[in-house]
Amino acid sequence: MDREKIIAVGGGFNQKIFYPPKRKNYTDKVRLVFCAKIDPSKGIYELIEVYKSLCLDDVTLDIIGEPNEKNKDKIKRYIDGDSNIRLYNVKNQVALGHELREKDIFIMPSYYEGLGLMAIESLACGLYVVTKEIEALMTLLGEEIKESGIIKYVPLPRIYDTDKPIKDDLPEFKENLKRALLSQIEKIRNKEQFQESMEEKVLSFSWEALVDNMNNITLLRNL
Repeated sequence: MDREKIIAVGGGFNQKIFYPPKRKNYTDKVRLVFCAKIDPSKGIYELIEVYKSLCLDDVTLDIIGEPNEKNKDKIKRYIDGDSNIRLYNVKNQVALGHELREKDIFIMPSYYEGLGLMAIESLACGLYVVTKEIEALMTLLGEEIKESGIIKYVPLPRIYDTDKPIKDDLPEFKENLKRALLSQIEKIRNKEQFQESMEEKVLSFSWEALVDNMNNITLLRNL
């Protein structure tokens, strides 16, 4: 296939499921949320360690996901005794959208992601985001969203076997994750909301906008 005939249009999210609340509901807590497979490759255990190191009474962590038998005991040991950490699952994407709209900051510290669509879906629900550097995600969202501060990117540790971090790099990774989290937590404490221009920018990655973009490409090619 001729390269000139190939157009990358990127990924998209379902705007009927992932959308901001009509009015942001702040509470006396800053509500962090992680949603992914409960597995070491997702950075969940490092995230819990970082969360505990914050020692902030006004910050909670919700972990949405279902651990398999291999990880069930380990995750329970990590969260045991901390009433500000909850582990639970949701039944479908619609329920996930509702959950996200009740949170403040989404965290995606995984060591491997193709695109990281959950980060975009979380932005669409009005959450600030902390994620590791994902080339495809950073390219898709662009500099304007990055510079706005609604998403913070954390450099990855060195990786082997696709999704395993080199242990010597983890202290620096966790420190960077902690700094990014504290920056986003401060925004929530100050009740900083997205600029309207950023909401519109995020919406441009919806399925509806993606289809419009494809239609425009088709029209231009037929002229």
